[in-house]
Amino acid sequence: SSSSSSSSGAAAASGKDGDTLKPLPRPEVLAMSWRLGEGSVPLYLETAVIGMRLLECALFDVPKEALSGRTARLGPDFTGRTPLHQLSLVMADDNGTAVSAMDLLQASDPILADQTVSGTASADSILAKALAMVPQDWAVDGEVVNWKDLGLEQAAAHETGAMLWLALLAATEAPDVCNMDSAAQLEYLQMEQEHGNALAKLGRFEEASIAYSRAIDAVRRTGLYKALFPSEQGRIEGAYTRDPHEHESPLEQLPSADLQSWQARLIALHLNLALCALKGEKYELARRYATTVLSADAVSVKAFFRRGSAAMLQGDYESAHADLRQAAALDPQDHAIREELKELQSRMQRDRSAEKSMFQHAFQPAPRKNGIHKNVEGCDGENGKDDGGC
Repeated sequence: SSSSSSSSGAAAASGKDGDTLKPLPRPEVLAMSWRLGEGSVPLYLETAVIGMRLLECALFDVPKEALSGRTARLGPDFTGRTPLHQLSLVMADDNGTAVSAMDLLQASDPILADQTVSGTASADSILAKALAMVPQDWAVDGEVVNWKDLGLEQAAAHETGAMLWLALLAATEAPDVCNMDSAAQLEYLQMEQEHGNALAKLGRFEEASIAYSRAIDAVRRTGLYKALFPSEQGRIEGAYTRDPHEHESPLEQLPSADLQSWQARLIALHLNLALCALKGEKYELARRYATTVLSADAVSVKAFFRRGSAAMLQGDYESAHADLRQAAALDPQDHAIREELKELQSRMQRDRSAEKSMFQHAFQPAPRKNGIHKNVEGCDGENGKDDGGC
């Protein structure tokens, strides 16, 4: 879920020299907050935070592959994205002596206990002081920054990866879309749609489909959504379920302009989901999303086109031909549709040729064997010589 998670990240960093942990010069103590799932921080950092308990402190050894692979990717910027906030903390112990990040790391991690600097406060004292030094509104009042600009990975990196120390200071639950009013639902839907669009532009279709699905989830159970998409009623075949709002008509309760806006936005989400499914080679899912669109808009060119493309890639040429011909009839000037029809015709021709060849060989008489040919060791060639095969 896209719950808001707040964490003090990279409170300390260490380099690795054999089995000895060596403190890097002047590591910082930072309080950071962000919303999970929006790509403000690398995925490996979000994964680490999700697995932590509240007020837990842990040292994470991040492999080199994670720092350069898919889990290190940040999400694109988009309208409505929650910014990453950071706040530098300066702590002091009970005697007024400054407490460094390394003191905090050494006091809270037993691996480094024997390296604790003389005079360092106890772990409980330092952690309590850390919490006391965090302002009440730190999660929203901190400085807005970009993860890359912090340079934490570079500062903590070594030959085999990086080591980051984290403490989970606070967390909030994900917004419950079922309890949102219509204005909040629309705002949430628009934000996730923008998120999905930004990811799709980068070719990250699997992540984009997750964002698009979250956008639809904001309104999936509303009477308006079910009225706009009759195929998504959610009823069990052969059973009767009573909807307390079944006698209401949500389509009549909205002004015409608002209704058209909602319909266009939701259709666009389903069409984008169909495109993401096509790119991910999930052809049956792509056809289902396109069919959902056609239940709301029976003349959607893109829905016929994407459903036909998915059917063609599944080998269902009859359905593909029907959908692509319908798309071409609705928009005769669309070059992409004409090209797809040519590709379909080519595939059908290749299949017919292969099928014809297969049946020709199927009805040929079987080669004769012992006692029929003079050369019983093999089949004769044209001149009565063994050609090496039957």
